[in-house]
Amino acid sequence: MTAQEFESWVEKASRVNNIRYEGGLAQGTSEKVRPAGFDLPLLGRLRVGKEVTDKATLQVVDTWKRYESSMAHRALSSADDGLRAGTQPAKYAFPETKRVIDAVLPFTKARPALQVRLHDTKAGILRQEKDLHGANREYRKALEVLKVLLPLPINKALEPLTPESFGLDVQRIHIRLHLAHMLNYEMGDKKSAEMLYTEILSYPFHVYQGNKDGIYQYAMGLYSQAGMGLIDVRRGNLEALRSTNIFDNTELKELRVALGQAIGQAQVQEQYRD
Repeated sequence: MTAQEFESWVEKASRVNNIRYEGGLAQGTSEKVRPAGFDLPLLGRLRVGKEVTDKATLQVVDTWKRYESSMAHRALSSADDGLRAGTQPAKYAFPETKRVIDAVLPFTKARPALQVRLHDTKAGILRQEKDLHGANREYRKALEVLKVLLPLPINKALEPLTPESFGLDVQRIHIRLHLAHMLNYEMGDKKSAEMLYTEILSYPFHVYQGNKDGIYQYAMGLYSQAGMGLIDVRRGNLEALRSTNIFDNTELKELRVALGQAIGQAQVQEQYRD
């Protein structure tokens, strides 16, 4: 079986698994759709050096993730009943997804793009499991691999400017944004979050202005999220807020308004302190 044939098989098998679950055949027993062994052909090919596409690998990981997420949703929906019965409420858990990722990673040393996706995915599920320190490690591993894949400082854009080049840039922006939000809102490490937000805002988003592929609007969304995060971590610090520069664009009006409001609040706080 060629790599492309294997990819097609994985896609078909995954689709059947998802349809079976979503169609309600899992009522009363999750074993009917549990993708047990679904990863064995993938790992078998990797161990003997057969080619496997990134898409097929990520599809196997995603199938386990979808299954375990669905199981968690079902358990969490009955959490109130469990509390009334005196039992512990259910929590998100992705043991099989993490097992597959950990089994695949040793085979990805020459595939940095796949490494980044796997570390990012693992960080996301660790975050759902409330293992924030583990998620922090995985996000940072992804960023370290990105330094090899994209040996550019964050304040430089890949050229030529195309949807493909922006797609690569988005990875390093997205991961920084996810990590910054986690540090800020879930771990209370505002200093580290501020550094990441500042790095994101240093990216030259303006180079995509006028792009016809919808990239610019998407870029502005990322910029706005990072800007709101930076305003939040600097809230109450008048000097820091005044030094916050927002890219001059009509699509960022709400962001500039939020900055102005934060500066006004900080000024009032300064007056009361005096």
